[in-house]
Amino acid sequence: MRLDELTRENANLTRQLESALSDVRRQSEQTREKVASKDRVSQTRILDLESQLSQSRAEIARVKREKEEVRIMCEEHIYHVKFAKLLTTLIHRYIAHYYFSPILMSLICGLKLFIYSRFGCSNEG
Repeated sequence: MRLDELTRENANLTRQLESALSDVRRQSEQTREKVASKDRVSQTRILDLESQLSQSRAEIARVKREKEEVRIMCEEHIYHVKFAKLLTTLIHRYIAHYYFSPILMSLICGLKLFIYSRFGCSNEG
């Protein structure tokens, strides 16, 4: 009788052990699946962030180029405005002192030639 009890107890303990092992395997698999799922989500997020970073860098480079172009255009505009102001001043002086200064007249002619060649204008009119 004692052997039968021990055999039943052994079988019962074996079933409990197999059940516990099965539970541990199932929980382990679930944990592995959760970790894999979180890893996939993390990898997707990393790829999205890298893409956003790349786009941001490209946008920054584009804005810097545009800023430089605008700066150059502004400098050119300022140069042309100053040049036009100087030219206007010289012309007014020329007109005011035309009969008294033939040297100024030749200077203005030279200045006109420079303007024509610099800005690609024709010297007609």
